[in-house]
Amino acid sequence: VGSEEDEPGLLERLRNLREEAESHLEAGDPASALRVLAALAQELPEDGHVHFLLGRAHSAAGDGGAARASYERATELTPQDPRPWNNLALLHLAEGQRDEARRTLQQGLRVAPEDPNVLTNLANLDVSRRPAQSHALYTKALAKDPNHEPARLGRAQARERLGDSSGATSDYERLVAYNGPLAPAALDGLGRLARRAGDPHMAVAFHQRALAGRDDPGFRANLGIALIETGQLEPAREQLEAAADARPERVSTWQALGVVYARLGEKDRSQLTKAKQAYERAIKLDPEDWRSRFNYALLAERFGKFDVALRHYEIAFHLEPRAWSAAANMAKIYAETGKTKKALELLDKALEASPDEPELHIQRGYLLAGEERTIEARTNLRKFLDLADPSDPRREQVRAALPEHASGS
Repeated sequence: VGSEEDEPGLLERLRNLREEAESHLEAGDPASALRVLAALAQELPEDGHVHFLLGRAHSAAGDGGAARASYERATELTPQDPRPWNNLALLHLAEGQRDEARRTLQQGLRVAPEDPNVLTNLANLDVSRRPAQSHALYTKALAKDPNHEPARLGRAQARERLGDSSGATSDYERLVAYNGPLAPAALDGLGRLARRAGDPHMAVAFHQRALAGRDDPGFRANLGIALIETGQLEPAREQLEAAADARPERVSTWQALGVVYARLGEKDRSQLTKAKQAYERAIKLDPEDWRSRFNYALLAERFGKFDVALRHYEIAFHLEPRAWSAAANMAKIYAETGKTKKALELLDKALEASPDEPELHIQRGYLLAGEERTIEARTNLRKFLDLADPSDPRREQVRAALPEHASGS
C-alpha cells in the first residue's frame, strides 16, 4: 500500500509483469519470461512467488543450477508454499538424487499434507517397489482433486502391479474419457491388461491407438510384445527394433527382441545369432533379471551349449526360486546325462517354492519310476493328475502308468 501511495500505478504494473511472465511460461517461451521476471525481481526481491516463477523459467531454459537456486530461495521466503518444494524435488530426481528428492517432497508434504502434486510425485518414487503404499498416496491426492490426471494414471499403474485389473481398468478408462495428454498412456495400460487377460488382439488395438496419440518407445515395445503373441513376428520385429533404437536402456525391449529373433530362427538360423546378442544386451543392462538368463539358457540349448545353458538356468533359478521352469530344464539336462540324483535334488528344491506346478510332479514321477522308487513316483504322478489341465494329452499316459487310479482305487 505504501508503494502504491509513493508511486501511483505501481501495483498494477507489477501485477501486469507477473501475468506477462506467466503467459510467456505457458507459451513455452522461457527467455521472454526471464526478461520480464528480472525486472519484477528488482522491484520485489523478497517475493517468494517471483523466485518460484524464476525457477520455472530457468528450468524450462535448461539451466538446472539457476532453477535450483531460485526454488531454494522461494522455499526460504514462502516455506508454506508446496510448489517450490515439489519442483525442487523434481530437479533432484532428474539428477538421479532420489533420496534428496524424497526428503524435499516430504518437506513439501509437511507444509501441505493434501497437496495432490506433492502426494503424486512422492508416490511415483515407490510405485514399482511399494505399489500398495503408493496406491494410498495416489488415492489421497485424488480425494483432494478427482481430476488430477497424473495421480489417476499413477493409481492405475499401482493397481495394475497389485493385480487389481478391475480397478486399473476403471482408472485407465476414465483417463481415456478425459482425452487429455495422458490418454495415450492410459490406452497403453489397457493394452497391457488385455494381453494379460489373454486377448493379445485387443492389446494390439489399444497399443496402436496409444501410438497414434503419442509416439513413445515404451508404447512401441508393448505393441511389439502383443504382436508376438498374435504370431505377427515381422511386424513385431519392426516395432521392437525401433523401440530399442529410441530407448536402448529398456531391458524388456531386448528380451522381447530375443524372443522374436529366436522364433524367426526356426526358419532362418541366422536370426539365432541376433537372438543371442539381444539376450546378452538384456543381461548386461540388468544382470539380476532372471528372464533374460532363462531365455539365454534356452537359446544355448538350441546351439548345443549345455554347459552354458546350465550356468544361466542356475543363475535364473537362484534369482527367482519360483522360476520352476529353469529347475525343470536343468533337471532334464542332468537326467539325460545320467545325473539323476542331481536332477531330483533340483526338482525337490523347485517344488518347495512351486508345490502346485504339475510339470514338476510329472517330471519327478518319471525320474523316480526309473529309479524303481515306485511308491514315491505314484505320489507325484497322482499329484500331476490333480493339478494338470483336463486337456493335457499326457493325462492318459499317466493314467496308464497308474492302473489302480484308473480303476478308481
